[in-house]
Order: sequence, then structure tokens, then C-alpha cells
Amino acid sequence: TVGCTGAINAETGEFTTRVSTNTIQVNPGDFLIRRGPSGYLVRVNDAGDMDLAGGITATRTVAAPDLVLNSPVRENDLCIPTTIATLDVGGLAVCSPTGVYRGVVRYGISGTACAVAGGIGVDSNNGSGLVCRGGAWVPVNELSSNFTLMSTITVAHGSAVPMPTCRNSAPSQPLLFILPSSEVTTARSFFRSATVNTASARASNGIGYEFGGEWGVLLVDGAGTPLQDTNAIAMTYCYYP
Repeated sequence: TVGCTGAINAETGEFTTRVSTNTIQVNPGDFLIRRGPSGYLVRVNDAGDMDLAGGITATRTVAAPDLVLNSPVRENDLCIPTTIATLDVGGLAVCSPTGVYRGVVRYGISGTACAVAGGIGVDSNNGSGLVCRGGAWVPVNELSSNFTLMSTITVAHGSAVPMPTCRNSAPSQPLLFILPSSEVTTARSFFRSATVNTASARASNGIGYEFGGEWGVLLVDGAGTPLQDTNAIAMTYCYYP
């Protein structure tokens, strides 16, 4: 047992105590491992918070409910590959294999300025996606369509057009648009469109009908007579509501 009121100086040796199994008990306040009189290597306060003067190297998982990155960086700052940091404008950056920080999560507000053309961002007001275009953040849903073009082919009366495979089949729907290409007729009217495969649809004039995963194209005049030397452009789409 050693009792003293001043410092204990030693060049070698160990300090151990056993208040209970494998514990060191200190009075309320900070527990410090110092490096000279003006700095410390480890500081633990009586609430259990720990400050380190250096880094942490772990060979197993480091788990915590929150991770706070408190040294913001700018895009293109030099870095050590695989490190992460917060962006000075808000968001998250990851050090690329080329040794510079790249933003992977950028926060912005629709209509406000942005720096990286084509960059992807998140609207800090509602969490929706943004794209940097013309120096300003633009909502992704204003740049995309509910219709995705799948194929374009030239068709004649009786041509078969394969139906596209639309992902997420429950909400999506395959569609066919028939547009004019070259049409020859002396009839006062003729028709081109598409519908499902029903008896009434097959009897209708100028309507494509669906059967076995494809559409059949009908190009007919007002009397139901097929148009000769007539072509159309069939465009298939997937519609995502």
C-alpha cells in the first residue's frame, strides 16, 4: 500500500489496484492519462465520456448508437482512401480511390445553388431526390416520366408486337402507341389503336388486339377493310403510376 498527497514519479513499473475485479476506481471528476504537463492521451469524465488524443484501431466491430463526425471537409479535399467525413455544405463524403473526397449524400433545397453538375442530392425539407442541373438543385420527379419507352418497330396490318416486360408488375402496365408512318387510302376515314383481346375488339375497325403476350395490329378503313401499302410506327412503353 502506498499513500501520499503529492505526485508519484517512476521511470518503470505498473499501477494496479483491485477495488473489485478488474476495475480502477477514481474519485468523481476526470480520469486522465497525461502526456506531459499540458496534454493528455486519454480523458474519461465521471459521466463515462472518453476523449482520445489519437485514433482508435479495432480488430473487431465498433458499435455505438450515434456516430458524430466533427471535422467537415470540402469535395476534392485530399484524404486517405476509405475514410468518411461530413461535407461543409451538409451531407456525407467518402474518400475515393484517387485520394480526394467525393460527396455521396448531399443536402440541398430545390431551386438553391449547387456545385457539381449531375450530382445527386437529398432535399433537406422533405427527403426527395435532387439533381444538380444548371447550377441549381432540381427535383428528380420533374426530370423523369411515368412512361418508359421499351421498343419502336415498323408495323403493317396484322403485325404482332411483343408486349414489354415491366418490372414491379402490380403497379406497372404495358402500353402500345401506334403512330402514322406511310398511309395510302382513298377511304374517308381509317383507324389505328389498341385494346384487349375480346370478340368485340376484334370486330372493331382499326384496333390492335392483345393475345398471348403480344399485340396484333389492325390498320383498316372505315368499312373494316385492311389498308394496303400502309405502315405505322408501334411504340411500346411501360407505365409506372
